[in-house]
Amino acid sequence: ASRPASRTASRRGERGGKGARQKKALELVLEQSKREHMLSRLPVETYQKDFHQELVECELCLEEYQEGEELMRLPCMHAFHSACVTPWLIEKSCTCPMCQTDLCEAVDA
Repeated sequence: ASRPASRTASRRGERGGKGARQKKALELVLEQSKREHMLSRLPVETYQKDFHQELVECELCLEEYQEGEELMRLPCMHAFHSACVTPWLIEKSCTCPMCQTDLCEAVDA
């Protein structure tokens, strides 16, 4: 006894849907891994008013930098509070919030 064609087709469709979901999940994991790798390669600096005279405020939170705060310097030379830019880079975009430089490509160049 063979299965009705409509039942077999719907099962194939389900498998195709599952495969597409698995592919999307894999792409998300790879993107997350790429971002974490990029973050691990970015330099972290301690803010010192005398040394960082060009930096006044974090462009993400708009708060003035305070002596001793941790900053992250991006390859495009923009800097932000590490605590502000890390969530941006992990959750939103692999680009600089200011100039849109692709940081995932820049750190591997």
